Amino acid sequence: MLGFDGSIIMGKEHLCCANQAAPQATVIGSHMEFVNHGMRTRKDLRDFIAEKRMDPRLVLVPADGESYRF
Repeated sequence: MLGFDGSIIMGKEHLCCANQAAPQATVIGSHMEFVNHGMRTRKDLRDFIAEKRMDPRLVLVPADGESYRF
């Protein structure tokens, strides 16, 4: 799935697709628990990343207040 499916929020399957489409890119999952209609927790996303065997160095899930410098 590389196209837009109508969702305004990127789901965990979208994260997997982005990682597959650009395997050398760093993908950051954010705002899971911030958006009031978000139903994804950081733990849920980290578990999914492990389940799909995505590289946790390239698929990041920041904690509150955490920032990255590239």
